[in-house]
Amino acid sequence: MDKLSPNKILISVLLALCIFGGFKYLSGQKDKQELARTLSETRIQLLALEEEKQNLLQTLEKVKEAQSESLQKNMALKENLRASNNRLKELFAEFDAVKNQKVGASLNYAILKAENKVLREKRQELFQENQSIQKKLSSVVELKKAIRELKARARLARIEIKKRSKELEDIEGNAGFFIKSGKSTYPSKVRIEVMPAFLKN
Repeated sequence: MDKLSPNKILISVLLALCIFGGFKYLSGQKDKQELARTLSETRIQLLALEEEKQNLLQTLEKVKEAQSESLQKNMALKENLRASNNRLKELFAEFDAVKNQKVGASLNYAILKAENKVLREKRQELFQENQSIQKKLSSVVELKKAIRELKARARLARIEIKKRSKELEDIEGNAGFFIKSGKSTYPSKVRIEVMPAFLKN
């Protein structure tokens, strides 16, 4: 068996190193290509994500604008609702007032109707009385009878007047003086005192 020379060993080692380096280089190139492909895919995904982010931001802006418009519409609707409620309250108050007026008018109508009925009845009574008076005055006998009734009434009235005047005469007076607590307020005597004036020297 021949002994290996150091040159062969060195060449073998170098060859092994070259083969190992070649494999490593090929493996590195393959990894590099894989990394480049992965990096490219990541860049594409990043661009897609960036585009999606921009789309989401635009959508968010649109949503914010729509929300702002909705809030404004909501505020306008609330204001309209408040105004409608106030108007409705006013209409209910007017309705109650009209209803009360109608009830008052109905009561007044009923009162006027009752008064009208009473007046008609009185008119009928007066008409009948007038008819009976005209009957009495149209005949001489009835006229004489009416005159006698009037004379009798006048006689009774004179008797009543005399009776009343007698009662008034019986009432005692106070001679025209004012009375307070049963005593006259007008003094019966007036006392006047005269004092001499002293002259100074």
